[in-house]
Amino acid sequence: MTRCLPLVLLCSFLLVACGAPAAPTPTPTEDDQSVLVPTIIATDAPEPPVPTSTPTDTPPLTPTTFPTNTPTAAATSTPTAVSIRSTPESTPIVSFAITEPTDAITVNTPTLEITGIGIPGMEFVQDRSLAQDQKAVVGEDGTWSMTVDLKPGPNKLKFRETATGIEAIVHITYEEPPTPTPIPPTNTPVPTSTPVPTATPKPSRPSLYPVLAVVDGDTIRIRRNGKVQTLELIGLDTPEIRPAQCFGPQASARARKLLEGRKVRIVSDRSQDKLVYVWIDGKVFYNKLMIQQGYGREYTPPEETYGRQKEFRAAESRAKQQKNGLWSPNTCNGKKVTPAATPTPTPVPLMPTATPRPPTPTPTPTPNNGSPDVYYENCDAVRAAGADPIQRGDPGYSSDLDRDGDGVACE
Repeated sequence: MTRCLPLVLLCSFLLVACGAPAAPTPTPTEDDQSVLVPTIIATDAPEPPVPTSTPTDTPPLTPTTFPTNTPTAAATSTPTAVSIRSTPESTPIVSFAITEPTDAITVNTPTLEITGIGIPGMEFVQDRSLAQDQKAVVGEDGTWSMTVDLKPGPNKLKFRETATGIEAIVHITYEEPPTPTPIPPTNTPVPTSTPVPTATPKPSRPSLYPVLAVVDGDTIRIRRNGKVQTLELIGLDTPEIRPAQCFGPQASARARKLLEGRKVRIVSDRSQDKLVYVWIDGKVFYNKLMIQQGYGREYTPPEETYGRQKEFRAAESRAKQQKNGLWSPNTCNGKKVTPAATPTPTPVPLMPTATPRPPTPTPTPTPNNGSPDVYYENCDAVRAAGADPIQRGDPGYSSDLDRDGDGVACE
């Protein structure tokens, strides 16, 4: 028994090491001289950690741009015969050939500037409903112009070549600016420290100013914003009356007939702020009319220009061709000095005649503060002679003619 015990213990150890279930170990007794061997139990080893992979940053996708073919419109040019503008310097609202139909247009300004091109000498007639026909003649530069006032609502403008009878009709609707609706008062008190802005309605028509005096053909006095202003007209030079130049009295008389007691519209030119264009009653272009009728010349200051220079020079060219006013050989023949009159020979009497008794001279009243050689009974006589206004010291000045005593009579 003692000899078999070591062998039994060895077999038990091997079975436990190989994972086989161990046989029950007998409990030794006092008689058995054996050694207790600890039992070794196999345990599962921990599994190694599974490595975690770090995600790799994926670059963003780049969008692909696909080219698009945009067709380019071919530039076309249509020869224009008529252009309609709201002001002389503005961009045309519409331009068209007189042989082509046009679409209806809507504007918010009552006055239009219409220009066109044509054959020199050709006449363009523009008629509209409820208004008088207007006529424009094509100048040597091939252009013509006119000003048209619209009535509120629909307007029909018809342009006709008088030589060919070709017509073009334009339908234009003038819409007046809306009147702002007043805000009704509320019961909420308004703080006195905060002013409430009020809308100022825009004027629907250009401002007109009364003419107070006509100094000469190219200088006038008006009342604007409560002040008296003296204005010189751009592009127009009329003959002077002091010192007297040829056709000076006639030009001044024509200016008074056109402007006295009337209202005018004033337009400045960008190139010359101190000189102005004048429209009588906002319709008749006074600067151009005086040049075209021969009462003045086109004038451009040295090394300067202005917007309507070409138009005024064309008007002067037509006045020369038609021998109007100062361009007539019967007046000045285009010169500023009056041509000397040819003296009439005095006939020699065949037989001596009795010498007539000289008439008794009539005493001539001596005017106050003026020259004794010139006398005017009243201001009507001064204006008839084309000498108004007369300043103190000028021939014919009298304190009786100077009512307000400012040194200027018959102003």
